[in-house]
Parts: sequence; structure tokens; C-alpha cells
Amino acid sequence: AAPVVISTYRWGNIYVTVDGSAYTRLMRNFWSGYAFISAALLFGSMAFLWLSSRPVVRQLAALRGVADSIGQGQFTRADSGGIGEIAALASALNSMSDSLEEKTQQVNQLARVVRETNEAVMLFSADGKSLFANEAMVNLLDTTAQALLAQDLWGVLGQLTISTEALSLVGQAIASPKDFAWSSDASLRDSRNPEQTIYLAAKLEPLSKTHDELSGFVLALSNITARKALERKLERLANFDTLTGLPNRRSFGLDIEQRVAPAKPYSVLYMEIEQFTTLNAPHANEA
Repeated sequence: AAPVVISTYRWGNIYVTVDGSAYTRLMRNFWSGYAFISAALLFGSMAFLWLSSRPVVRQLAALRGVADSIGQGQFTRADSGGIGEIAALASALNSMSDSLEEKTQQVNQLARVVRETNEAVMLFSADGKSLFANEAMVNLLDTTAQALLAQDLWGVLGQLTISTEALSLVGQAIASPKDFAWSSDASLRDSRNPEQTIYLAAKLEPLSKTHDELSGFVLALSNITARKALERKLERLANFDTLTGLPNRRSFGLDIEQRVAPAKPYSVLYMEIEQFTTLNAPHANEA
């Protein structure tokens, strides 16, 4: 013990004596009060945190609902009136929803064009399995959509008359996605009129994941029967006389060129009709 000094006066040593039971009561009261105060502070803190977190929980639940709706294809918007990161997350969800809605509309428009176009279109996976065929393709091949989708790429191409060389190029094109390009003339016997042939322009386009990886193919068949008929008509008009149906001078020149090119012997028979002008003059206009 040390002397007690009060107002510069030295009072000497002061001793406080507490018996065991009083000390025990004192310590019990101290720790009880300490525990009560600690519990009150803890409860108050938890209550404060719970009350302050309720708006955040509600906002997060609302954002989760918006995310679920977007995942199901319902492009709803989130309330962007939150605070801090909640507002930033809501803004990001709204941007994603707007972007997905725009792209979905574009895809739907493209799908509608593909379904309703007169050009026959068919979609295949990277391994050649059929995924989609529009109505024009079904009608062209005179089958059902179910039967057509049961065939692979080679099965569909096998229904067309395509040169062996062109078919071999299909495999080469598939094996080299970077330089993928394939197109060819093709034909198909008209099932409704077996005596007629449908002429087609076939084209295979890649659907690429990356520059070197394919995700699938699009086969497009264009009916060029009318164009082929016009080409044949123009070719006949260019090489045959319309009145007699005989080869004209141009046809004769082409035939001579073909015979001269191989450097093989050939003969030319020349016939002169005497007084042809006298006979032709009075009758040419009538003919």
C-alpha cells in the first residue's frame, strides 16, 4: 500500500477490507452488468443490421426475379433506383435485357425470312446432322419435314444429280473451315412430272464458331430451271437458223474450230446451188 495524498496533505495508508462474500457479490454484479450491456449492444447491432438490410434483400430478390424472367425469354426491366452496387447491377441487367430483346427480334425476323422464302434452305450441325428445313425444301424434295430431318447432309445431297467432282469438293470444303466455299449446279427429277428436270444452283455456307471451327452448315437450293431454259433458247437462236432449224454460220465456225483443235484429219463438203438468188428473191419474204 502507498500513502494517500489529498490536497497536498499526506493522510497515510488507507486500507479497504472486503470480506469474501461481499467480493463475490461485487464481482457477480460486475459481470452480470457487463453481460447485460454486451447482450444489449449485440442485440441492438443485429436489429440494426436486419432493419438496414431488408431493403437490400428486397432489391436483390427483385433483381433475381428479373434475371429469371430474362432466362425464360421475358425481357422485363429492373428498378434502377437502388443504391450503389445494387443500382449498377440493375443497370447491367437492363442493358443485357435490351440487347437480348433486340437480338431475339433480329433472329425471329431472320427465321421468318428463312421459313417464308421461296429458296429451299436446310440447316445442318457440324457433323452433318439435319437440324431444320424450311417448307420450300420439303416441297422441292417432295417429302415430309420429319423424313427430311432424319437424313444427314450426304443423304440430302445424294437426292440431287451433282457431278462426282463437285461432290468431292464438299468434303474438302468441310475439312478446311478457314477457306470454306462450295457451290455447284445440280438437277432433280420432278416427282410430279418425271419427264421434266428441275435445274438447281446448290450452295453450302458455313456457320462458324471461330475462324477455324465450324458450328454447322446452311444448304441453299435455288431453282434455276427457267434460267436454264432461257440459256438453251438463246444458245439455239445463236447457232441455228430459225426458219429451217439448220446450223447457221456461227455453228459451222464453232464446229470447224473443234475439229481443227485436235489436229486430226477432217473433210469439208462444199456444195453450190446455182441460181439460188433467183429462187430466193421472190419467196424469201413469204418464208
